[in-house]
Amino acid sequence: MAKKKSKEISLDDLEEELADVEEEEEKIEEIDEFGLDDISEGEEVSEVFEDELEDLEELEEEKPPEEEIIDERIYTIPLAKARN
Repeated sequence: MAKKKSKEISLDDLEEELADVEEEEEKIEEIDEFGLDDISEGEEVSEVFEDELEDLEELEEEKPPEEEIIDERIYTIPLAKARN
């Protein structure tokens, strides 16, 4: 008589496998929902280079406004040359 080979699989193992597959499908759906078309170039750059942008903003804040430079030039003109 031929012996039948049977493989026993526990119900817990099947549930774990199913849960893993469902999690992977959820991740794939999340990735599909988040497309590059939904992000503007500015948002994409700010996410990737957020630290660099903060450094640039700090440098821009330190630079004096152009109005102050114009005022300095007006005040540094010698009075004799201004009357000519």
